[in-house]
Amino acid sequence: KDKEKILAYFHKIMDNTDRKSTSVFKDLFTYTKVQLIIMTNTSILTGLVFYFLKYPYIIILALIAGILDLIPVVGPGAILWPIIIFNILFNLKHAIIIFILYIIIISTRPILESRVLGKRIGVHPLILLLGVYIGLKTLGFQGVILAPISIIMFKAVYDAGLEDIYFSCLKQKKE
Repeated sequence: KDKEKILAYFHKIMDNTDRKSTSVFKDLFTYTKVQLIIMTNTSILTGLVFYFLKYPYIIILALIAGILDLIPVVGPGAILWPIIIFNILFNLKHAIIIFILYIIIISTRPILESRVLGKRIGVHPLILLLGVYIGLKTLGFQGVILAPISIIMFKAVYDAGLEDIYFSCLKQKKE
């Protein structure tokens, strides 16, 4: 007798579930895309500095610096610090320029990451910065990676929960 109502109910649940999971995957894809944009910026900036300093293997060094930028604790410093130390001994001017490059990269990454993620995902940048800091202090390296992902997941669950409450309130008002 209530076959149509039951089917409509399950269709509504499945439609809401699809929208929620799509939102979570969209936010995670946005996070990945932002990380790739930041990695690309680091590679290009490093490549330009090494090009103007006339270093050999510019592309390889820039790509390694960009890839290492994905690893929060290690970062591009794993490639830049040995070059800085080497240049302190032989070319102080190059050492200072590469050190300034390193400072620019490590200081702009958290700000750029939190601002871009905040705008694209809808989370305030301060919350993302605070999450990364708490993740670093509590879990170390894994915390820095897991914090933004956890915040994205929490936001998706929170948004989904509010949506369910809203629809149930509307349903109760109609009845």
